Amino acid sequence: MLLFPLASPSTTTALRLARRVDGRRVAVAFSDVERLRAALGRDVPAARMCLAAAHAMLDPIGVREVCVDPQALVEPQAVQHRVA
Repeated sequence: MLLFPLASPSTTTALRLARRVDGRRVAVAFSDVERLRAALGRDVPAARMCLAAAHAMLDPIGVREVCVDPQALVEPQAVQHRVA
């Protein structure tokens, strides 16, 4: 299970995305709360989920890569997925 930062808390789950230097979109995830906070701050909402669940949300929009424990992030984007 990994922690995936969310774009904002709401009735939809929106994973935060970043971009690689070459422009490719990538999802970011963290192995523990301390690493999440170190990279993004204390007040970032996050959801704990398995990699397969994250890929189920990301594959339809063409995001194939998840970067675990990144240390530097570029401006994130949101991927929205309605929660039933």
